[in-house]
Amino acid sequence: ICLALAGGIFASVTYGIILNLVPMLQAQGMTLTAAAGLTSIMGIFVIGGRIATGYLLDRLPTRPLSIAVFVLPVIVCLVLWLFPGNSIAIMVAVALLGLATGSETDVVVYMIAQRFGRDIFATVLAVIMSVFALLAATGPLLAGSIFDQYDSYEPYLMIGIPLALLATLCIALVPDRPVAGADAGITV
Repeated sequence: ICLALAGGIFASVTYGIILNLVPMLQAQGMTLTAAAGLTSIMGIFVIGGRIATGYLLDRLPTRPLSIAVFVLPVIVCLVLWLFPGNSIAIMVAVALLGLATGSETDVVVYMIAQRFGRDIFATVLAVIMSVFALLAATGPLLAGSIFDQYDSYEPYLMIGIPLALLATLCIALVPDRPVAGADAGITV
C-alpha cells in the first residue's frame, strides 16, 4: 500500500508539473521559446537519473536513496514557486524534475523485487503501476483546473509540496524486510 501510494502521489505531482511546465513558465513571464528551451533539458536528466539510480540501488541502502528521490519534487515545487521567471532556478528545477522522473519507477520496482517473492512480483507490479497510472492522470487535470480557476499555477505548486512530502513519508514507511513467505527477491 505504501509503495502504491508513494509512487502514485509522486506521479500525480510530477506529471502535473511536466505536462504543464511550458505554460507554467509562460505564466511566469517567459517566452514560449525560452520556456521550451529550458524544459528540453529534462530528457537528459531523466536518462541520467535512470542510470544513476540503477547504479546507486546496487550500492547504497534503499531507504535513504528512495527518500532522496521522493523528496525531489518538493524542491522542484519550492523553486518554481519561490523563483518565478529566474532562468537559473528553473534550470535547476527542471534538472531535478528530470532526475526524479527517471528515478522513481526504478526505486519502486527495485523495492518490489526486494520485498515480494517471484511468484507474486508481476501481480504486485501490475497493481502498483495501475495506481501510478490512475493518479498520474489526475496531476495534469488538477494543475490545469487550478490554473483555470486561479489564473495561476502557484496554488498547484503549493499543493504539490505537501503531496510530495506525503509520497516521501509513504516511501519511508515501506518495511525493510521482505514480506513473510517471499523469497529473497528476483534473481536473473
